[in-house]
Amino acid sequence: MSNRKNEMKGRVVRKIVTLILALLCAQTLLTALTKNNEFEIAHFSLDIEIIPDEHGLKVEANLRLRSGITGLKSLYFYLRPSLRVRTVKDENDNPLVFSQNKVERIFPNSETSLVNVQLDQELSKGETVGIVVAYDGIFYMPSDFDPKERRYNRAFSSVTKEAAWLRPVQLWYPYIADKSMPLTIRARVPSDWTVITNGELGSTSEEKGKKIFVFQEEEISSLDVFLFAASYISKSKTIGDFHITAHLFPHHRDLLDPYIEKTEEILSFYTQKYGAPDVENFNIIEIGMGYGTGTGSPFGYGISSHLINLDFPLIPHEIAHLWWGETVSDNLGEDTWLHEGLATFSDYCYRAEKSPDKRARKEVLFGLLNKAIPIGNPKTLSILEGGAKHAEGFLVYERAAFVVQTLKHILGEELFLKALRSYIEAFRGKKAKTADFIQVVNSVSQRDLNWFFDYYLRRGRIPRYRVKSVDVGGKVRGTLYQENVTKHFVMPLTLEFLTNKRSFRRIVQVKGSKKKFSFDLERGENVLRVTIDPDFEVLGVRDVLEDRWEARSLRLGAAEEKNFQKLEPLLFSLSEKNPDNAHILHEVGQFYFAQQKWEKGIEIYQKILSLEPDDFTFVALGNIAAAYELMGDKKMQRFYLEKALAKGSSMYSIVRSLMDKFEKLKQ
Repeated sequence: MSNRKNEMKGRVVRKIVTLILALLCAQTLLTALTKNNEFEIAHFSLDIEIIPDEHGLKVEANLRLRSGITGLKSLYFYLRPSLRVRTVKDENDNPLVFSQNKVERIFPNSETSLVNVQLDQELSKGETVGIVVAYDGIFYMPSDFDPKERRYNRAFSSVTKEAAWLRPVQLWYPYIADKSMPLTIRARVPSDWTVITNGELGSTSEEKGKKIFVFQEEEISSLDVFLFAASYISKSKTIGDFHITAHLFPHHRDLLDPYIEKTEEILSFYTQKYGAPDVENFNIIEIGMGYGTGTGSPFGYGISSHLINLDFPLIPHEIAHLWWGETVSDNLGEDTWLHEGLATFSDYCYRAEKSPDKRARKEVLFGLLNKAIPIGNPKTLSILEGGAKHAEGFLVYERAAFVVQTLKHILGEELFLKALRSYIEAFRGKKAKTADFIQVVNSVSQRDLNWFFDYYLRRGRIPRYRVKSVDVGGKVRGTLYQENVTKHFVMPLTLEFLTNKRSFRRIVQVKGSKKKFSFDLERGENVLRVTIDPDFEVLGVRDVLEDRWEARSLRLGAAEEKNFQKLEPLLFSLSEKNPDNAHILHEVGQFYFAQQKWEKGIEIYQKILSLEPDDFTFVALGNIAAAYELMGDKKMQRFYLEKALAKGSSMYSIVRSLMDKFEKLKQ
């Protein structure tokens, strides 16, 4: 019996070892496949048919390969698993042996299968061969509610009844990393549809009730092949160096001109800061409901239908990708922060500078800071690790954006913009890595900022700042503390002193953990409050952020323990300390809602609306609608639901939830 147990145990161990070895081999193979230079593609053509009613996609891909080595035996590419390869043939119509197997995700949100094609004979270096791959299937990701995740799924690319949007990271065509090639696309769609994709439109024709669009591009990377199609109405306008075209659904006809004008404003804003991008023809493309947010592309941006409104949410970020992602080419992996972080920074920079006043500008930047740091400032993956592992999105979006904001603070506006322009010119039409960006910044600034990038890009925790001060002998004396940093970390910080007579600012440069300071006061002057970094120029934890976290903790604790009366003074003291902070006011509103004091909660959210917070208006409107729903007032619920949906938000799950409620009210 004991021998039998040992034998069974040995079998299990051998199976586990075999499985581990197989997984390691597969991982090694995938890594090698995406980095090999065994061949180039002399030409790549796609014959695509989109079948909206069936969510279907039929493709014939024709590749002409030129071997870069002697002894090339096979070709590898990736597809979404729902697209099944039917046949692979050579240029003489002879069938080739192939296999298609599902593999782990190699890009975010991308289920992937690996297709291996065996060539009939080995190729010599420089020898060419033609291959035709036919595949088809359902190309649809339903944006339904996921009860396990408690959110609505986003369809990152799909064929629906109203539109098709096909993105490169969804692998809808044969993808081969880092290959550039001439491209021809022939797209067959319903007769009332229009296709927008890469390259110049060569011709259109009608055939059997379908419209056929033929595009050509002399040189393109496989990662740059985007395609959008729907029943669009379109309008174009040439403004300066840009030819802008809006493609919207018919019911958004009245928004064609506003979207062209807003796009021109944002393009001009970025051009003045960063210089001209490498794109002159720019498209605005509506892509239906399922996508959830928006996407940049080499020829414009796509945006989900629920975000098409006169508040123009999200589009500053997507337009910024013309510079960070297109002019300087897109990068995946640990360098993802270079395009997503710079695009997010540009978005917030635009919104902050267009804010009506200083208070609104600070609210925009606080919104970015709030997203950049998880509650409590826990240790997380670093920005570079987050990009490499496709981990928490805030690392390569909001946190990376605030790193750029902090870099601007250190360099100053003029030198900072000079560095960004130099970076663009040095890598125009190329891919840049983190080391390249750092080298440009160091060269332009004539400073060694490696310590800055090492800390903010490679560490999982960010600084925490606090200050202690007293008035002594006509001076304000104190210490500015800088926690979670190395002894060589240096940061110039602005302190704002509010006294009984005035407000004034001083800069304190902190190296390591702390720095003492002393500043003169006027006769009879007393300091009432000291604010660290009042304009939110530095990525770090400070009092107002901790007040926001504390307000949330008090609200949740009160709801759980039902001790509202005891905790109310503490929560309200935080609100009085930060009277214009929409995030803290939100906690007060939720505090009232938890007690079913709907009118008081609505009053708080109306105050938030009066502050016109850039990122929080949608949240306030949605919460007012929720309060009226619980009060049984369907008329007012519908009124605020309509306003919230008209405002729009990139918070897709909340938008979908409100839309579902709005549809039920209409029934």
